[in-house]
Amino acid sequence: MVVPVWRVDRVGGAAMSVKACNWAVTQSLPPAEFAVLMLLAHRANKDYQCWPSAGHIARAIKVKKPYVYKLLKRLEADELIKIDNRDRPNGSQQSNLYTINVPPEPETQPDTADDYDDDSPGWGD
Repeated sequence: MVVPVWRVDRVGGAAMSVKACNWAVTQSLPPAEFAVLMLLAHRANKDYQCWPSAGHIARAIKVKKPYVYKLLKRLEADELIKIDNRDRPNGSQQSNLYTINVPPEPETQPDTADDYDDDSPGWGD
């Protein structure tokens, strides 16, 4: 199976989170953990969540499923992701829900006229 570089979600928009991908590339991780984090970031929605199966992740990064579980646990232990188990109404397990722990952006205040010193050179000359 070929894993697409990008996909379109069910409502027709791009399914990747650029902010999540930009954050993920700044993390210092071993190659396999980095590959999993980038895959999750690439698949994340606007809430930084995605739910690829372990089999999909394994095929995408060319490893076995048991190793994927180990990598996911390491990312969770490092608090880079949160893993939530999901169950179907009949009690069987669905793929996990992965939330990428992208830190919130610092709030910035808009510039106001009060931020400037009227006596400074260049203003009103």
